[in-house]
Amino acid sequence: MAINSKVQNQTIAILMATFNGSKYIENQILSLQQQTYKNWKLYIQDDGSTDDTLNIIKKIMSYDERINIVSNGKTKQGAGKNFLSLSENIDSDYAIFCDQDDIWLENKVSDMVAYANSFNLSISVKPSIVYADGYAFYDNDGEIDFSGISHNHADSLKDFLFFNGGYQGCSILFNRAMISFIKNYKGYIHLHDDIVSLAAHALGHVYFLPKKLMLYRQHSNAVTGTKSFKNSLISKMFSNVNYLLSKKHYNVKESFYRNYGHLLSPENKKTFEYYIKFCTSKSFVKEAKILFIGGFRINKSKMKLYSKFLLRRKFDE
Repeated sequence: MAINSKVQNQTIAILMATFNGSKYIENQILSLQQQTYKNWKLYIQDDGSTDDTLNIIKKIMSYDERINIVSNGKTKQGAGKNFLSLSENIDSDYAIFCDQDDIWLENKVSDMVAYANSFNLSISVKPSIVYADGYAFYDNDGEIDFSGISHNHADSLKDFLFFNGGYQGCSILFNRAMISFIKNYKGYIHLHDDIVSLAAHALGHVYFLPKKLMLYRQHSNAVTGTKSFKNSLISKMFSNVNYLLSKKHYNVKESFYRNYGHLLSPENKKTFEYYIKFCTSKSFVKEAKILFIGGFRINKSKMKLYSKFLLRRKFDE
């Protein structure tokens, strides 16, 4: 999907939350500067780094006016609030989250903008997202997992609510309507990507671009820890996750419904109500009935959800 000069006129805000990222941040920013799509601005909000992160950024800022440090006195917020509060500073056609330690392939922005435009998301009044795939890159040994990082997908809200989290934040591009939504977001915040993914499924549209457009670096100092993206049956069988739902991610969804339930379609409102009844129920029989009546799935599979329901405890705490 080529980007023509007309599309290059669309403005892209790249939102980067930083914290002690001096080891990786220069390479990440260099990969942004190599993008074929040039009409972007990078907004960086630091969460109180004690290393050389800010000095590296300021050095690059001296010769690239597209890079901006946001100084609003907010610090020690954690990744979720840090990323979301960056939306307060932007007015653009699209925005995209950016981790401090990844490497973007040169067509990432251009391909995602072209894909979003194919659905007219830049003018849509509904908060919507496009997300893409990437390669997991393991920092300790340089191994690249060519199977990708995006193995879980949802067709609808009832397919998404049992996700423990959202799509990878650094894989998400979102439209002006979503910028406005998160700029005024009221509710519990755990991580930024679960809120944006949830809002898109509940109130707008979600589209997956099946192209690998970045190296998603995995290392022990990452905020969310090192993840495994190996998609084999053996790796699934020996997963150390022994619960169905994360309490923090449930709190995000319950808070979202409390604050924005009045904006939902009748179908999505009913789906949320079934979900909350399931989560607050103390009866195994009632929970099983709710899963069936509500038509819930995980990764487009009822069997996968039912298996987790039968084999795991409900919450992680």
